[in-house]
Amino acid sequence: MKIAIATQKGGLEDQVSQVVGRAPTFTVVETSNEEIIESKVLKNEFSQARSGAGIQAAQMLVNEGVQAIIGGNFGPNLANVFTQSEIDMYQVSGMTAEEAVYQLLQGKLSKANGPTGQAGRGMGGGKGGRGRGRQSGGGQGGGMGTGQGRV
Repeated sequence: MKIAIATQKGGLEDQVSQVVGRAPTFTVVETSNEEIIESKVLKNEFSQARSGAGIQAAQMLVNEGVQAIIGGNFGPNLANVFTQSEIDMYQVSGMTAEEAVYQLLQGKLSKANGPTGQAGRGMGGGKGGRGRGRQSGGGQGGGMGTGQGRV
């Protein structure tokens, strides 16, 4: 199984990022027989995007062929792409990427059935102008997952 983990710097020892769409990196692991057999770090080129970061990051992971994603908060646009692509989402906090993968492989994580965070809250956590502006903007970047986010 191919699993992506939202991370800050990347790697199995890194902490799971509490934001997914704007996570700086994704640690992608390949597993077999409940063991990690390979891992690599993907830079999230969209983490600083003015709008649409979640949709673009999700599409990058869909294109990478992941079957599951582990992270903190899944915004509605990002969650929509993963749901449509039949990629399972798992919300965790306070553990390393490696710990999260093994928890998943042992069946100890529960699936997130949809968004676990608000749109536009990833950058700055709603503090300052960017987070609030994006919230009140309502449909920036093509609206709520319509068009470019569909696969």
